[in-house]
Amino acid sequence: MNNIFNNIDGDTTLVNRVTKTIESAILEKKIQEGTRLPSERELSELLSVSRTTVREALRTLAAKGLVQIRKGSGVYVSHYALNNALDSVNHFYNSTFNEKLLPHLVDFRLNFEPKVARMAAKFRNGYNLECLRRNIEKSRLFTEYTDHQTAALDVEFHQLVAQATHNRFVLVSMEPVFNLLPKLCDSIYHESGYAGKEKICGMHEIIYKAIHDRNESLAEDAMHEHISAFISHYYAYIEVSDMPK
Repeated sequence: MNNIFNNIDGDTTLVNRVTKTIESAILEKKIQEGTRLPSERELSELLSVSRTTVREALRTLAAKGLVQIRKGSGVYVSHYALNNALDSVNHFYNSTFNEKLLPHLVDFRLNFEPKVARMAAKFRNGYNLECLRRNIEKSRLFTEYTDHQTAALDVEFHQLVAQATHNRFVLVSMEPVFNLLPKLCDSIYHESGYAGKEKICGMHEIIYKAIHDRNESLAEDAMHEHISAFISHYYAYIEVSDMPK
């Protein structure tokens, strides 16, 4: 492993350079998952930096989910799964999301989700249809649910449509969006009342039928109409909320 870590030099901070060196070795599979890294002392000698610098770099890598620091045992390369990456992205958006980012979320959904529905109509299988059907059946009982429960079913429907594409890039791209939606959907369902919930449920049924029938064009158009309605409802809610009391 000694030849993986070269002496550190360059213009960036030592901690950043050490972090990048170890991170690159992990991402390039020079160090395999589950491997125990050299000790702080060994790394400091290999990289010609202080142990304090190595310690800070390892903490940064642990925060990224690339390594696990086990007290009394050492530092190990994480078994990096998709959930690790999504957890980091979700944490970032949850901690930074504000009204200034809302137009970005809106544009992304309006331009991307209709294409996701089109892909779902093309690639769905029987299991996907069954999951969507069950979601639709539950959604029809919205009068029995709280606004939060109804919003959760709404988000679940969109997640199931994304899963029906069987495309890893779609799932990775959409998951942070789905993670943010409950914050917006709760407000919409609270304001929209019975008629609004019934309309959203009806739109889901149209999208589901298009996916069931492998009608790609209708699935795309119906999803575009659905997202447009969602956006209109949300901005109407914002305007009402901002009005002087």
